[in-house]
Amino acid sequence: MIKVRTPLGYNPSISEQETNNEPSQTIPDLSYTIRELLEKFAHGVMPPVGRDVVYDEDPDIDNPDPTRDPAFDLSDATRLKEESLEILQKQEDEQASKTKEANKKQAIKEAKELLQLESEAKEKEEPKPLPEPE
Repeated sequence: MIKVRTPLGYNPSISEQETNNEPSQTIPDLSYTIRELLEKFAHGVMPPVGRDVVYDEDPDIDNPDPTRDPAFDLSDATRLKEESLEILQKQEDEQASKTKEANKKQAIKEAKELLQLESEAKEKEEPKPLPEPE
């Protein structure tokens, strides 16, 4: 037979209740009183009571966007900018060295082809007869 719980027959036991054994994370005297909230509302200066929550429709777990973090501030932006500039500089240097290497190889290849064409032209060139003495 299946037991069905109803509001009238429910008897909570100690084992079903949740207990918190972790230290409290609340900060003393950080909350506003109702009076303070009403006064600030009346003056049009509401304090940031809640935290802005961002719901991404397509979260990228592998590459999170650090600017969407509520704790992101100007010092983080400066650090992120410097890191990005360093990465870009490295990529530009690598690209420049690859381009330089490719240009060098192309120049060597063209020089070899030119030498080969010159040697073929000399081989095909027939010796001119010497003019007869008068």
